[in-house]
Amino acid sequence: RSGAGPCRQGVLALIGMLDDGNTNSADYRNAFTALVGTCGPVAKSKAALKPAGAAQCRKLAGYMLDEIESNRMNGRAFVEVRDTFAQECAPN
Repeated sequence: RSGAGPCRQGVLALIGMLDDGNTNSADYRNAFTALVGTCGPVAKSKAALKPAGAAQCRKLAGYMLDEIESNRMNGRAFVEVRDTFAQECAPN
């Protein structure tokens, strides 16, 4: 299921896991997959980006949450942050 509600819940789950340092778990992998599936299609990167650290991933997730809560989920800023998060914060 897609939309602002499920996407918001996915972002909140990932924020909690990032805050707890729980990024190498099956729960993080499942939440990441759900987020990518509910927050819209992710553009394929032309160049491989290096993985971001937990602090940067947490910042990106916070930006996504801000955009969702401001009803700008369909805006360019959200799409760019979502794509960056998907590319740089994928589970190992």
